[in-house]
Amino acid sequence: MAECRAQGGYQETTSLMGKLTAESAAEKYRRSALALLTRSPEAEVEAREAKAAELRRSHLCSSAEAARAAAKEAARAARWRTAQHLLNDRTSKVRARRPASTVTEEPDLYRMAAARVRAVMRRSRKEAVA
Repeated sequence: MAECRAQGGYQETTSLMGKLTAESAAEKYRRSALALLTRSPEAEVEAREAKAAELRRSHLCSSAEAARAAAKEAARAARWRTAQHLLNDRTSKVRARRPASTVTEEPDLYRMAAARVRAVMRRSRKEAVA
């Protein structure tokens, strides 16, 4: 953001760049955390159980290879869902322990401009009636 401002960027542009950079970094950390959690003991247990359950349904598949593929996919999906659950659970626990934020949000420029337009419109209507 500082580099953008130094090059003459508008405040809105630099704010947007900062927000996008932060969102990109957060998504990168989220993907990394999910990758780690898919290898957690909890995710492994869920994957094994989902695979075993799917293999018990192998009679519904057209072949043994199709049954193994379905079981592998069920394990992958269970591992991923468990990782997402673990991340959401741990994130909510961290947020619950964190003190309330004292930082005020940036004003919404669109809402502020819309409020100014509405005020001008009200004023012009009153002047027209008077």
